[in-house]
Amino acid sequence: MNSTQILPEETLPLPIPRQNIETALTFAREQSEPQKAEQVGLNTLAVLALRNYLDLMAIATNLEGSDSWNPVLRTTANVADLIISNIGQLECMPVRINANASLSSEQFLGSIPPEVRWERIGYSVVGIDEKERVAVPLGFVKTAGTGEIYVRDLQDLPTLLDYLANLARDRVHLNLWFAALFSANWQAPESLLPSTSETAMPSNPTSSPWWQNLADAGRQAWERLVGEDGGDLEPAGLAFRRGNEMPFPEADVCRAKLIDLGISLNDRAIVLLVALAKQADERIKILVRANPEPENPYLPQNLQLALVGDNGEILQSVTSRNQDLYILLKPFTVDAGTDFQLRVSLDSARVEESFSV
Repeated sequence: MNSTQILPEETLPLPIPRQNIETALTFAREQSEPQKAEQVGLNTLAVLALRNYLDLMAIATNLEGSDSWNPVLRTTANVADLIISNIGQLECMPVRINANASLSSEQFLGSIPPEVRWERIGYSVVGIDEKERVAVPLGFVKTAGTGEIYVRDLQDLPTLLDYLANLARDRVHLNLWFAALFSANWQAPESLLPSTSETAMPSNPTSSPWWQNLADAGRQAWERLVGEDGGDLEPAGLAFRRGNEMPFPEADVCRAKLIDLGISLNDRAIVLLVALAKQADERIKILVRANPEPENPYLPQNLQLALVGDNGEILQSVTSRNQDLYILLKPFTVDAGTDFQLRVSLDSARVEESFSV
């Protein structure tokens, strides 16, 4: 049977400092059930170990902003995430190990909690040897898949670092769009949208899904992003024209990109439109819409389009219904230096586009 020996040169055993143990004990004592206390303690050790490893690799993280550092979420859910600054949430999965033993490639490591199988950029498995007081980042997987992780599924730590670097490098710098400098695959919208058919207007724009789905918590985060005035509040549907004209007539620039969700869409794609309008105060108003490909009249049902802040929090989202021609987010206005993500997801498939202003 194939096996993977856990060796320092292959991974990186990290001593668990006393401070980490004390933090884990503090969080564990907050729990009323022994099993939950044990889970929270291990989760905390894994998150701190991953943070220490990424610190060594000069990768910035936001520990305090992570769900795992929220006392309410620690108690009500099984969360062990670590926010990678300007990239997203990386979930940790602690596994008790003997750091001097071998792991077979077929060994089952554990299940990813159902509540964190979405909205994560990946899942890192961290071995915890309590006797030796050592934490060992074993590897990672990019998606939750079935939720079960075996040793054979893990990609190594250098691959994780490359993956995070690629996510950071793929960030779209929107200020460049005003100088007609566009990132790869972002095309003129008329090249991806129907050229003859009319785009139907919603009969009642104020009842569109984005308005219904803007939760109170999301609204608070939204206000932090766009400012107290909340940006322009005109019905979003009024920002669109019919036919093959620019979908956002008030915009200074508009680009579109094909988003491939693979087998979840039977190899179909979604057209993501992003338009920018520079405001008098130098802030930028952003409008976002998801359309089907020209060959398909409607979006697939239950497709979600979401605006995600730089701390991984969903600020607003909209989900397609049966025979929706498009879905759109509420227009939002941002300051220079703002980072955010747009997420398109269907079932277990998810694509995220990262932006900087």
